[in-house]
Amino acid sequence: MTNTFGYFWNQLVYGKFSSKFNEYCQRKDIPTPYKLCFAEDSIDHVHEALSIDEKLSVFQTNEQLLFEKLSFFVSDKKIVKMFGQPNSFSIMRIGGKDLASYCYKRIYRGLKA
Repeated sequence: MTNTFGYFWNQLVYGKFSSKFNEYCQRKDIPTPYKLCFAEDSIDHVHEALSIDEKLSVFQTNEQLLFEKLSFFVSDKKIVKMFGQPNSFSIMRIGGKDLASYCYKRIYRGLKA
């Protein structure tokens, strides 16, 4: 009963798409309510993005960059409101910030993505 109460309490307080809820599930060895985007440790998928290569050119712009009409650093509620429940989800905490991946099955230019 304690695990069930703690599970739903943490999901209610932090939200099911939060690193706190994900950490609770990992600590208690309880499956999360969503499939993971990455079967293995997701840090491998973002390692290159986090490593700055001095040889790469850096471009500055005043233009707002959008992904599917969303700006970066929007809330999870806005993502779920716009696209619906994700097919899978992964989250990790890096440097005090949450890095989340919302994975959706889409058809892009006639191809499944």
